[in-house]
Amino acid sequence: MRVLHLTRDFPPTSAGGISTGVGWLARSMRAEGWPQAVASFDGWRPRKQNDRVEDRGDVLRIQGRPFGALRAFAERFGPDLCVVHDPLIDRAVGPLPGRRLFFVHVDHRRLRELRGLEEPTTSERAMERAMAEADAVLAPSQALVDRLARRGQGARRARLGVDPPPTGPVPQGDDVLHLGRLDRAKGTDLLLSALDGLPAPLLAGGLPHNPRAEARWREAWPEARWHGWLEPDERDALMRRAGLLAVPSLEETLGLVALEAQRLGLPVVASDVGGLGEVLRDTGGGRLVPAGDGAALREAIVELSGDPDLRRALGERGREAIAERWVWPALRGEWSAALEAPYGNSSVLVQPVGPAT
Repeated sequence: MRVLHLTRDFPPTSAGGISTGVGWLARSMRAEGWPQAVASFDGWRPRKQNDRVEDRGDVLRIQGRPFGALRAFAERFGPDLCVVHDPLIDRAVGPLPGRRLFFVHVDHRRLRELRGLEEPTTSERAMERAMAEADAVLAPSQALVDRLARRGQGARRARLGVDPPPTGPVPQGDDVLHLGRLDRAKGTDLLLSALDGLPAPLLAGGLPHNPRAEARWREAWPEARWHGWLEPDERDALMRRAGLLAVPSLEETLGLVALEAQRLGLPVVASDVGGLGEVLRDTGGGRLVPAGDGAALREAIVELSGDPDLRRALGERGREAIAERWVWPALRGEWSAALEAPYGNSSVLVQPVGPAT
């Protein structure tokens, strides 16, 4: 089976969970013997005009809108499946060879609801169109599959995972680490309030391609120790220095950062929401708190911060679970079933089973 991925910011370029997840997926499928190709729209914006193409044989890096180069790349590779990881890219590129699958990394409808917006955003409309027109829709958690089903939209679960955990001791640091995008939907402001009066946290991440908005968050949190957006090796080194990872998101389709932390034995305090709650209930590698509950978030952070033995026990438990259930050998069957099942327009695979959420 020949698989072409259409994505953004493919490693070593990294801009968040999508690039990390697609990088893991392409590596794992290639190791399985499934030929892979990737077309990555690095730092892409729909109206960006500065075209650039870099063809490395099995990876095409694109800036701007040189879609003719993409179509030539796809025809040369001859995919059986095109897996689209970004709805705006799906809308822009048009038809390509092979069946078309859409992977829902971000639930743009839910994000719009959390932000209190009444009208659908451009990304939400693109997501709805991509799901309606795809031969199948893939989702990284059962929580998202169920949510889409309540909207009358069918999807198959295909979880993302991580590389096998390294050997050695789990992290022994004391610092609270927050890693990822800075956004109210990610609970950044909630964490800021919850940590008031506690030791300054470690922060890694930011807002790629939006330096002005990132600067506003930095100004609001001047005491934090900022590390910016890190490459995977740098991210892992910072995790090994920390005592726990805080993931206070109000929405997560999976919560890949929680998997990456537990892979190294770092315990996690996270919101019990979407795929994130699903991950932590499966691994047992941390504490879950109600989404949006700053007092519960602070209480869990204080509890773990003051108990290194508990942190070590949770870290070891999480790392063992990752090694058993969140690496490619454990997820191979799930992906085989999702990719090789009979295709049909996924928007009519199921009927609504309740009110949309």
